[in-house]
Amino acid sequence: MVFVAVMIAGIYGSIWTYGVLMFLVIVLSLLEFFKLYEADLANSKLKNIYAFIAIAMGLIGFVGTFPETYFYNYAFFFLLLSPFLLLILEIFSHSEKPFQNIGLVLLSVCYVALPVWLLNSIIMYNGNYQPFIPLGIILLIWSNDAFAYLVGSAIGKHKIIPRITPGKTWEGTVGGVVCNFIVAYLLSILFGVFSFAEWAVIATIVSVFATLGDWVESMMKRSLNVKDSGNLLPGHGGMLDRFDAFFFAIPFVAAYIWWLR
Repeated sequence: MVFVAVMIAGIYGSIWTYGVLMFLVIVLSLLEFFKLYEADLANSKLKNIYAFIAIAMGLIGFVGTFPETYFYNYAFFFLLLSPFLLLILEIFSHSEKPFQNIGLVLLSVCYVALPVWLLNSIIMYNGNYQPFIPLGIILLIWSNDAFAYLVGSAIGKHKIIPRITPGKTWEGTVGGVVCNFIVAYLLSILFGVFSFAEWAVIATIVSVFATLGDWVESMMKRSLNVKDSGNLLPGHGGMLDRFDAFFFAIPFVAAYIWWLR
């Protein structure tokens, strides 16, 4: 409940509380990512440097896309230079697998930070911060997860991908989609911003890609042989456990909202 309250308060409070919340999401998620993949870095002596570079890239991109700042061109220029800076670092790092290190840094930024940058690009409506856009997306992600679990637990029989997510069933997945249409209708009445049809499309996108995001994180944890991505959130696991669906769904929702505009 504390996690839910912090998320809702941070998003609904103001654009600055939203900014602080997403700033922390990027930093904590990237730190957790590099803790998970520490053993895969070809030069573990530089593990803190790799994490620092990824966090710097994530936050520079965040500041560059945040509506209340005007550093887009500078952030974009730095992000274009960053792969070359990583190559220079690897020349002097004596790593046996330099491109594996570079790949992990770039993957972490794309997986964790890029979705937040894209969320920044859609939170303004008629020139003002519109908290109901990110809040609506978050509520759809939560409702999809909750109803998929409830329906799957009650009537789920047909497994989807047992080798990755043994508990996920087709019945639960369909239940999450159907229930999200109901939530989309409520959002169109309570939040406005978009019509019911538009919220329904967003709900469909969320149901599909949030589910895929959950599977991707399950695949990642199985490849690392861990149960949870971390223990930062008691009862919830780690940051990546809580934001896996969010990170995967946001880019596709953002693409649709950009198309609407």
